Amino acid sequence: MIRFVQADLVAINPNNPVFQHQQVIQPFLLEGEAEGATVAGGFSCVGWCTYGTQNYPLQTLTRDDVAEGIRNFGTTATAIDAIGYIDTTLNFTFGKSGALSHTRTARGPQVRCDTAVPQFPQTTGCVFRQYRPAMDYSLTGPYPQLAAHIKKAQESGLPGAPGGTPLNRLIDQPMQKKNGDTACPQAASGGYPRPENHDCDEYPFRSTKQGAYTGNPGYPNGPMQPWPARTFDGCEINEPSLTGPDGYSVCMIDSWQNQQGGNALNNTLYVPERVLDGDEFFVEILP
Repeated sequence: MIRFVQADLVAINPNNPVFQHQQVIQPFLLEGEAEGATVAGGFSCVGWCTYGTQNYPLQTLTRDDVAEGIRNFGTTATAIDAIGYIDTTLNFTFGKSGALSHTRTARGPQVRCDTAVPQFPQTTGCVFRQYRPAMDYSLTGPYPQLAAHIKKAQESGLPGAPGGTPLNRLIDQPMQKKNGDTACPQAASGGYPRPENHDCDEYPFRSTKQGAYTGNPGYPNGPMQPWPARTFDGCEINEPSLTGPDGYSVCMIDSWQNQQGGNALNNTLYVPERVLDGDEFFVEILP
């Protein structure tokens, strides 16, 4: 009888087209004919993948050592704007001379590789498609007014907080502009006056499908009837304090914080985490 702990790991790098599937086996019980048993394995992949080096040789199982194997994989998703999905499989076999062998299968989580990050199509990298990254803003960080607005907006019921309904990235630039124009119309066109050195900040972000324009029911087939805006004390905007998951929030905040906080969203989340159109993500407000 063999009892063992098995650990499988797929290691990716958002800035590297090569990733690894690894396995470690640690026996903790070897009884009877299991003494002297061996294990060896072989990795394979399906999808937009290429094979790299593999090392899972025949190894004798002992209680004092781990057996391990590893294989490198690459991706064929290297053309501009390519997006490819890869599934890896490991078949590993326990055996012993003069005894029956037994093969088991381990599958890694699906990997997505791409060259489709807006503004950075020349880079290739891989991520786990099941993973939902989070953008962190802090109430005591460089953008406290931005963080405070998002916190109030989420507490009022709008989506995006970890543990709740995620946001979805929107890449379409004209639609992003419509989101911004809907949430924060200029004073000259009947919108909100801007106090000196202040910008109109909207949440959910204009770069999400939950934005003020694209987040309305019926988009893109039905007529756009925007949900009403909401705001909070100190935001210097005359709108009601609504609650619930529909609609959007607006607040006047320091111009530098608004602009640099938006840049941080792109440089800290969208680009390094390879967040593509429609991908889900969260926004977490830290103390």
